[in-house]
Amino acid sequence: MTTTNSLTYSPLRDAYPEGASYSDIGDRQVVAHFSDADAEYEAIASGATITDHSHLGRLTQVGSDAIDLLHRVTTANIEAIPVGGSTRTILASDRGRIVDVFRVVRTGDEELLLLGSGLFKSNLIEMIEFYTIIEDSTLTDVSESMLQLALAGPEAESLLASLVPAISELTAGGITDVDGVRYLRATSDEAEEFHLLMPADSGAELWKRLTDAGFTPIGSQAIHRRRIDLGIPCAGDDYSDRTNPLEVGLMDLIDFDKGCYVGQEVVARLDTYDKVQRTIVKVSSDDALISGEDVKLGTRTVGTIGSVISDADGTTALALIRNEFADGATALATESGTPIVISHRDQ
Repeated sequence: MTTTNSLTYSPLRDAYPEGASYSDIGDRQVVAHFSDADAEYEAIASGATITDHSHLGRLTQVGSDAIDLLHRVTTANIEAIPVGGSTRTILASDRGRIVDVFRVVRTGDEELLLLGSGLFKSNLIEMIEFYTIIEDSTLTDVSESMLQLALAGPEAESLLASLVPAISELTAGGITDVDGVRYLRATSDEAEEFHLLMPADSGAELWKRLTDAGFTPIGSQAIHRRRIDLGIPCAGDDYSDRTNPLEVGLMDLIDFDKGCYVGQEVVARLDTYDKVQRTIVKVSSDDALISGEDVKLGTRTVGTIGSVISDADGTTALALIRNEFADGATALATESGTPIVISHRDQ
């Protein structure tokens, strides 16, 4: 049985500093920025920041068959996760298209916590339940009862360790529970350094404690910009059920030696025979870019604009571009005629 919930605003809204501006992500109202988005981005680059990620999806999966089930349907080796560890994985369709990208945390011998995009949460639930036939595995949506915060910036670890010394012992993807809060060290393919999970009714107290200690509250625009700078794709703008994992740089989330998973034959064939047609790149323009707009070479469509962030200097975005044009040697423009520049792969 699955229980689904939905929130319009985060329960932390009353704890926010005044002046927050909001934007919509799926069915949630999320802080875009608290004051100045550019200043918040600078805080990520030089200090320690805190972001409310309560709009993301959180599920528990419990039962004697839960681990085996998830191992059989997703791309990662779920059976190899130790208690207190985690890994990111992909649930794909039988056509090898992305249903959702999420982190699996092993919280007990027969207990898992799934941290997903939120945007595709209902699709994730539906597909896992589709493959749950006689297995002892119960999936529950805990997105409303559990809050999720993210810490980022070069000073985040040292500042957090001054408050919670136990986090210094965490390896990438590892978790530790201290005073009712679960601390998870992020991995190199994420835009944050730590994820914090706690009951909804204790979130405001933790938010105040961390902001009083020196963590700067930032909204989705700043963390969105950091993700684009790092070339990390996101659900909706950069991948969906129309995208295969290899196109958007998610090969590291696929265990090619583990055996079967949903979509395995398609993904393996694309990899073995080098049939991937598009690749994700970072692009820029002096003018505005629109997520979802086609990229053109003359009248030919050769790509699509994905995640977009704009500032006074122009626009930076991620885009899916056909491989033969992804080196930036050919002048490309959007469907509306806006020229784009593709960054070199090492930029």
